[in-house]
Amino acid sequence: MHVYLVTIISSLMLFFLCSPRRKRKDIAVRSHLKKRLTIRRTAIGVALAAFPPMIVAAVRYKVGTDYVATYYTGFYRILNGSTVDGFEFGYYWFNRLIQVFTDNVFVLFAITAVIFVAVSFAAIYEESYNVPLSILLFFVTRYYFVGMNIVRQFIAAAILVYSIRYVLHHDLKKYIVCIILAFSMHYTSIIFLPVYFLPRLRISVKRLITIIIGELAFFSFGVGWFISFLQDTKYGRLIARHDVCGIKFTIFTVAVNIVILLVGYCGYKERKNDERYRLYLNIQVMAVLITLVFRSIPLMERVYWYFSFPCIITIPYLFLSVKERSYRLLVTAIVIAVFIIYLFYDIVILGDHDVLPYQWIFGKSPVHYSGWQ
Repeated sequence: MHVYLVTIISSLMLFFLCSPRRKRKDIAVRSHLKKRLTIRRTAIGVALAAFPPMIVAAVRYKVGTDYVATYYTGFYRILNGSTVDGFEFGYYWFNRLIQVFTDNVFVLFAITAVIFVAVSFAAIYEESYNVPLSILLFFVTRYYFVGMNIVRQFIAAAILVYSIRYVLHHDLKKYIVCIILAFSMHYTSIIFLPVYFLPRLRISVKRLITIIIGELAFFSFGVGWFISFLQDTKYGRLIARHDVCGIKFTIFTVAVNIVILLVGYCGYKERKNDERYRLYLNIQVMAVLITLVFRSIPLMERVYWYFSFPCIITIPYLFLSVKERSYRLLVTAIVIAVFIIYLFYDIVILGDHDVLPYQWIFGKSPVHYSGWQ
């Protein structure tokens, strides 16, 4: 775990060493030149902060549950002309493009790591109110570690988080481009398409309670129909092979997401006309609604990730609902502490996602192994 601790500390230190002391959006600029200089320094800080997690993920070896069975051997199955894995078209042709230049599978892991971390940090730079907090959340929410296992889906998730800026800019064309790119990496990402319309919704507390009651009622009686509806799809076939989320994970995830949502709702009356606030709040609403069916439908965690991963940029803005700075810092510290505790329990104690122990590729050579030999 020491490799990851050094990575987190190095990332934050590089940001603070190279960026302005104050948060980018709080800096009062007196001239156009000064504003450009400030933004440039912040961009350099974010870019340098991305290097430690990028490098550690890029040179990993057999780190991640799916490292060998899905991605390592899948690379060579594609090289052999097989399509048995049913990879999404974007990921498939991405592999083929790499194979034009090399048959070294380590290159695949390096490039996918760079894409995942780079796009995630670009989203943080473009959209986060509090960049260092977002960088910290990127790690403590476990998503950095999950991304080294669930590679295709988290590349898609990173693209979707970046696409949020186009929702706020009302740029439907660029948003659709992002959706298509994410879809080409993982087909389930299409579920994020309606997010473009979320800023239009004003979900008061009363409406939220009504929605939750309706959801619980539907899935109490209609879950069998819902699963049967999906039975002939790729997702339906996966459901048949997986169990629902564990009770401990469900309790933690429901609880922490409800806390985040309640903090966000603290300023609803004053902030409900803020489009960014409504978008971020409604994404969090979606995350909560999905957690409530964890124990009813298998693999709903996969759907949840699309609406939870944006928390790396939504939490800093939603927590502004706590007006008193000292209270806001306390609430933020508590949420971060809870994330860290669960990170330690899940990644270190349970060994989830198989990112421990960390190994790197140095001294190792790629073997052309497709899993069929």
